[in-house]
Amino acid sequence: AHPTTQLCLAAIERLVVPGCSVLDVGSGSGVLAVAAAVLGARPVVAVDVDPVAVDATAANAVANGVEIDCSATPLESVPGRFDLVVANIGSATIVSLAGALSDRLATSGTLLLSGLLSDRMADALGAFGADGRARVEHRDGWALVELR
Repeated sequence: AHPTTQLCLAAIERLVVPGCSVLDVGSGSGVLAVAAAVLGARPVVAVDVDPVAVDATAANAVANGVEIDCSATPLESVPGRFDLVVANIGSATIVSLAGALSDRLATSGTLLLSGLLSDRMADALGAFGADGRARVEHRDGWALVELR
């Protein structure tokens, strides 16, 4: 029900095509990873620093009949690059993980950044050197930034 989750879900629905790879960073309950898997993304990898979130993501994947590789693996240690990287985690964390998030993105991939208050999204844009290349959506004082 949170505006950032709604924004991310709408973007995932628009961007995921069967067979694209997805990384959900800060997966929480796994709703974004599950949505991507339901839409045909393969593989779907979800990471979170909280073991309770990892367990919730795994349980939600089973409940929805989809396969998600979920773990507490640090982002820097996640192997490979992904067509879509989603981080709905807050601006300070996004800024601190900017390099690792960029490193996980495939050359022609898309990065979705959310958990951002609209008046703080400039911090995230600056961390990625986005300078006008971003698609931005707002809802109820929150923002989603889409970078390619």
